[in-house]
Amino acid sequence: MSCARDPSAEHRRNLEWLSTGREAVMLNSCSRRVNSRGHATFLAALAAAMVFSLVSCDSNTGDAPSPPFGGSLEDKLISEAEAADSHCVTATVDGKPLVSAKFARANEKPTDAAYSITKSITSILVGIAQDNGLLHLNDPASRFITEWRGTDAANVEIRHLLSGTAGRYVDARTDYIEMAGRAADKSAFAIGLSQVVPPGTSWNYDNAAVQSLETVLERATGMPVARFAEQRLFAPLGMVDTSIDADESGNPLLFAGLLTTCDDLLRFGHMMLKGGQYEGKTIVSREYVTAATQAPSSEHNAAYGLLWWLNRPGQAVTPDIATKGHGSKKFDGQLVPDAPEDTFWALGFRDQILVIIPSMQTVAVRLGDAPPPTADLNVTSFTSSLLDVIR
Repeated sequence: MSCARDPSAEHRRNLEWLSTGREAVMLNSCSRRVNSRGHATFLAALAAAMVFSLVSCDSNTGDAPSPPFGGSLEDKLISEAEAADSHCVTATVDGKPLVSAKFARANEKPTDAAYSITKSITSILVGIAQDNGLLHLNDPASRFITEWRGTDAANVEIRHLLSGTAGRYVDARTDYIEMAGRAADKSAFAIGLSQVVPPGTSWNYDNAAVQSLETVLERATGMPVARFAEQRLFAPLGMVDTSIDADESGNPLLFAGLLTTCDDLLRFGHMMLKGGQYEGKTIVSREYVTAATQAPSSEHNAAYGLLWWLNRPGQAVTPDIATKGHGSKKFDGQLVPDAPEDTFWALGFRDQILVIIPSMQTVAVRLGDAPPPTADLNVTSFTSSLLDVIR
């Protein structure tokens, strides 16, 4: 079985994936539904692609030869991005353009699916809600998810949902096929899963736990999360081409529904770089930005903050589950050893990357298709190539 490299084709056709065990998983028609902002749903394609990567493909295997190159380091960064089937790449230092390029592609959609970069957006929405006194990270999630009251999930705090330590039931089939791929109401599905271990006792990359925050935010703010995001984050930053796709029940997909552009994500990154400030306005408090991005959120993964990936040293888990769909490993050290410790990332499937380096006043974005096996682009190589340019 080969890996399809055309995501638009993946979105259009029916795909059947066979697991390595006895189960056969059929994902029905990858039909595309247009939401109120004119964006097409990519849910079935997301589930299919994630399951496919789990059972048959690894776009990062083998020795990847470097593309032929003979120019500046800035040109090299652009050349590497283009060879990796990127749609765009952009970076700034001290607010000044460093590189910026958009590449021709068969599917000329104006926006890209940023997948799990959405989680970092969700984190900031929670921070904004906390800044406005609508919730607190230490609140039990059951303050808003009333379905959890009197159950084993009653002591799960909002902080646990942000840190990957909620202790909810999670496996690949449930998270990607049942929840992400099939459930018409993904928030209800996520809330209905069982509590497996006490919160705070283990770390898991858990899409359903993040989707539970959709209910928390809607009930805390008293408005649909999509409207809250537009009014309090996207519009103030001028992210005019950004939206969050929704499921069949109208719930925004807070685990992977972001549709955006390199330029819009750069604006978001600049706001994070400036500790929550943008053009003289406070979008989210500096205190929250620091808590989310500058210290591990638990003892179980030094590379994870509050839905952000970190470069802090310690016992950690690699982000392959976020960028490849599988293959995360435990390690001791830093995610990118040659990068400053204050570096942090928002990462998504198929190596969607937003990297922010506060000590070097640097923000960079890469969006696009999954890099082919012949390309050397992942969070480590992209960050290292960026550092080569600015050092």
